[in-house]
Amino acid sequence: LLEQENALSYLGTFNTLTLDKEYNTPIKTDIARLDKGLYGGLFKKNLIILGASSGAGKTTLALQIADNVARQGQDALIFSLEMSKEELIAKSLSRLMFIADKKKNHYTTGQKCLSTRQILTGAMYEDKADKETQELYSEAYEDYRENIAKHVFINECNEDLAITIGEIEERIRRHIAVTEQKPLVVIDYLQIIENKEKGLTDIQATGKIVKDLKRLARKYEISIIVISAFNRSANTTDASYSSFRDTSTIEYTADVLLSLQLSVLDTSNEVEEEDNKGRYNANKEDKKLKQKIKEASQQEVKKVTLKILKNRNGKIKDLSFIDFYAKNNYFDFLTYD
Repeated sequence: LLEQENALSYLGTFNTLTLDKEYNTPIKTDIARLDKGLYGGLFKKNLIILGASSGAGKTTLALQIADNVARQGQDALIFSLEMSKEELIAKSLSRLMFIADKKKNHYTTGQKCLSTRQILTGAMYEDKADKETQELYSEAYEDYRENIAKHVFINECNEDLAITIGEIEERIRRHIAVTEQKPLVVIDYLQIIENKEKGLTDIQATGKIVKDLKRLARKYEISIIVISAFNRSANTTDASYSSFRDTSTIEYTADVLLSLQLSVLDTSNEVEEEDNKGRYNANKEDKKLKQKIKEASQQEVKKVTLKILKNRNGKIKDLSFIDFYAKNNYFDFLTYD
């Protein structure tokens, strides 16, 4: 046993791993700026946790990454604990319509494209449907069918089918055994994973789940992206470790911590202004910030920032100048930095 633990006896295995390109080459998200920030992409044995407030687009971004990975011919195994399989596919088709429109016209507002809800209600088949919209949908559908869908595996979970760490592990193990591919795993989202162990507080239960997910990433040599909810207080503050709901274990266990927020929140730490009495008018500034957030969240194209809060393999940085087309389920990482 001691010989197995000894570093000298492991050097041969270590050299083999460093020469194994399949093992040590990260999975590209195919978002150039994000891959650069992550020192190449998503590394195996890594747990990546993506947090944001409700409506900030965390599921949309995770799905965009999963589809990009699938387009490269690698499997993406998705556990959807909140959205149905139909909703996720419709989100992908909505994004692909927007991308197709953008390629044709170089610039688009997405007016000819359909939202997730419009696709789910069959708007593209109605007699009054715009011909260009129908063509964009057909193009997006064929693109998804030919280049993405065969590598996307969606496990839909609901009230009748609760998901546990044991169930997640079994499906990962089965997928690898059947396909002989180690998939990118996406879990939406952390706080809904059920914990079977009794007597734990919510914080303790979430901490145990995070540690178990890290264990799975190492055991099966895969990348796992987990979406996490934020505390409500994070809606009006610059994102940090403390923004993540339930547990500090997230901060210490995750290999990569990402957060999405409206870009207007980047200015929330500006130098405090003083009122005419020489004291900071906190209430006045708080109201101004909340108004800015409200206006920014109502924009058709939201300006957002993706913060790399923690990164064992690369830089800690903010990726600003990102346009989030919420209706079209698409994040456009503009090339300004």
